[in-house]
Amino acid sequence: MRAYHGDWLAVGRDRGRGDCRTVQIVLEPGQTFFGQSRLTLKRRADGGYAIDVFDRGMPSEGHGPIVFTFDGVALELKPDQWRKGDADFVNVSANMAITDPDLSADLVRRMKAGRELVVSYKGGVATFSLRGV
Repeated sequence: MRAYHGDWLAVGRDRGRGDCRTVQIVLEPGQTFFGQSRLTLKRRADGGYAIDVFDRGMPSEGHGPIVFTFDGVALELKPDQWRKGDADFVNVSANMAITDPDLSADLVRRMKAGRELVVSYKGGVATFSLRGV
C-alpha cells in the first residue's frame, strides 16, 4: 500500500495490515528519490513510534546538540534520547534516530498539532512540513 496524505507518503506491507511507515522526503531540483532530507515515522509492534531523521551532510559523529523546533518552539534533545543511525541500524550514515519511547510519543503528538518541524544539529538544519502527518 502506498498513499499520500498531505506532504507525507504512507507505505504499508500486506495492504496496510503489515509494517507501516510514513515518510516525508525533501527533494532538491534534479533529485528523484532519496532527496536532501527525510523524516520517517515507523509504527512499532508495541504501538509506539520510531522516528528517524536523515539529512545529507549530517556528520557521522558529533551530531549534537539536536534541536526539534515545532512552529518556532524549540525542544533540545538530551544525549540519551537519540543516537546516530536509524531505528534499526547504527551504521546508517547522515541519520539519527530517537531512542526514547516517551519522547517519540510526545514528538508525534507535536507533529500532528504543528505545521512545520525544523531539526537542527551541529553543522546543519533540515526543515519538514507537518501537513498530513
